[in-house]
Amino acid sequence: MQPNVTPVGLNNVQYLYTPFTTNYGGTTNSITLVSVTGVTGNVKCALFADNANNPGAVLGTSAVVTNPVTGNVTFTFATPVALTKGVQYWWGAGS
Repeated sequence: MQPNVTPVGLNNVQYLYTPFTTNYGGTTNSITLVSVTGVTGNVKCALFADNANNPGAVLGTSAVVTNPVTGNVTFTFATPVALTKGVQYWWGAGS
């Protein structure tokens, strides 16, 4: 089933949402994404609960990463986010 979500602009900011299902339960205090190109500006990441195959409630928001480079970019959450094994969640990133 394809998600019902496409990137949307909020206050002239682009966000991208992608679903994922966890293989393990526990908490996470960060998410690492692979950037295929560097970005000039500020980027944040958030984790969302699933709501009928769409991003739902915000579970955690990362600190801002300024001018992320090509390669691994780690987004750290101020408060760890609890994840349950086998459950679909969404991550979103925006600049």
